[in-house]
Amino acid sequence: MNTARITACAAVALSLTGCGLISRPVVSQPPARCADLIPPSWSEGVEGEPVPDTAGLDLKGALQAWAAAYVGADGQLAKANGRTADTVSIVRQCEAMVNAARADRQ
Repeated sequence: MNTARITACAAVALSLTGCGLISRPVVSQPPARCADLIPPSWSEGVEGEPVPDTAGLDLKGALQAWAAAYVGADGQLAKANGRTADTVSIVRQCEAMVNAARADRQ
């Protein structure tokens, strides 16, 4: 190959890299893995409270069974709602940290 052709190829290669003659480090940020911070068991959901079996119970016993089921269901609902709020908070904090670390932030 002749020298002019090699020089032309080298010039094209340098211009395509975007670096030209200036040596700059190439920095790439890996994708955020915010979902990995959420406990895997949370994707399974929260079990509901079973409906009480009141067969053979008197009125007082049936009321107590239903009251206990209501309290249990309310506790399960609170647990599920807490997981939702915690998940949103985890993802928001992770995104804030990732965005703060970005080189092109303003």
